[in-house]
This record gives sequence, structure tokens and C-alpha cells, in this order.
Amino acid sequence: ALPRSTTPRRHQVMSSDLNVESIGALIPPSCVFEELPADLAVYEHVVAAREAVLSILAGHSDRFLLILQPRLGPSDQADGESAADAALRLAADAKAACDAHPQLQLLVLPTTTDATPSNEALRSLRRSLLALNRHGVAAAAAFADTITPQYVSDLLAYACVPASSAMCELVSGLSMPAGVEGSAAEPERVATALGLAAQSHHFLGVSSAGLCGIVESTGHPQAHAVLHSLPAGGNKLADAAARCSTALGEGGL
Repeated sequence: ALPRSTTPRRHQVMSSDLNVESIGALIPPSCVFEELPADLAVYEHVVAAREAVLSILAGHSDRFLLILQPRLGPSDQADGESAADAALRLAADAKAACDAHPQLQLLVLPTTTDATPSNEALRSLRRSLLALNRHGVAAAAAFADTITPQYVSDLLAYACVPASSAMCELVSGLSMPAGVEGSAAEPERVATALGLAAQSHHFLGVSSAGLCGIVESTGHPQAHAVLHSLPAGGNKLADAAARCSTALGEGGL
């Protein structure tokens, strides 16, 4: 049994959560899976899309990887269009374009209508990703925390994260191809982040049952750099890519 705290409760109240209004319960991922399950056809589509993306990133395919994200404006939300509806609307048009141009590999990154983290926002994201996969469109996601992936990573062909140490720990345990993104003005920083993503880590996370735990990762062998272009573009982006490649080589990657 854990030892009881010797600090009087009245002192705990005075020293804890001074700037916290409330803490709401987080629905366990397993409950969301039960509410919004995927079938074998969806998982076969996800695996095939991941293989296609990896083939492009490795240079084994001459296809182009195209990632699209729908934007929901005030008028769309006023009309009651959900994030899933918006993703499917974009996916239908883009899929037609890809059918006409087989050299394109399409990914759609859904937009959430709720900027505040909530159980319904997690459901909405999974609902959007399920809808995309069931319509034959590969899905992507941009992560900014280490909790959300537990709810949707089984449905993703691709993910991207910012080049921070915490997020690179997350990448080290992801199952899908993952991009570590940063500014072309700091390519060495992105290279350092990629080095972290390739290593094994121990970090705090949540299990599918909703239990807090310590995740032990093996390192991600297929992570890659995503450099955001500078206003000048052109040669400066090429120079940044070369600097990133040099830094990776110096780091043994």
C-alpha cells in the first residue's frame, strides 16, 4: 500500500491547484473504441496507405504525397457542417483529382471544430478519421500532446508533430510514418529532434484502458523532417534541406 501523506489536508488545499478552475474526467480510449469501432476493411486500408506513404518517403515510388486540410469558417459552422462532413466534402473532390492523376497519394487531415480539449472533441476526431477511411481516403493528423494519439492512431496513415523534445518522445513510439516539423530557418533544430525520435524513451502517457502509465518506446525508424518554407522560398528552402541533411549525417542518421 502507498504511504499516506503526512501533510494536513488544509495545507494541501492551500498549496495545490491554486489556479485551476476544475479538472474533468477523461473518457478512456477503450470506451471511444467501443462507441466508434473500426472494422477489418478499415484497418486493411490504413495499412495499405501507410505502406504507400513509406514507399514515397523512401524514394521507392515516384508518386507525390499530397496532404489536404479542410477549413471550417463561421458560415460552415453556422450551417451545421461537422468536421467529418467537411473532411468528406474535401476528400470527395480530392479523390476525384487523384483518380485522374494516379501519381498523387492523397491524405486528408481533418479539422476539429472545438479548440478546447474535450471528450466530444476526441470523439469528433475519431468520427472524422473513420469516415475518411471508410470512403477510401487515407487520413493524417497533427498531434500537439501525448494523449490524443491513443484515441486515433489506429486510423492514421501519417502523423506530424512539432520539433520539441516532448513530442519527439511521442514520435519514438508511433506506428505510422511521422514527420517532425519546424522552420526552414532552424534546420539543425529539426535534425536534432529527428535524432531524439529515433531513440528509445520512457515518457508519461495513458493506456487504452485510460490508466496513466510510463511508456517505453523503441524509437521510430521512419520519422522524417518537414521544413516550413521561408518567405523567400526557392533556394533558401533547398539550402535548409541541405543543412538538415548534413546535420543528420553528422549525427549518424
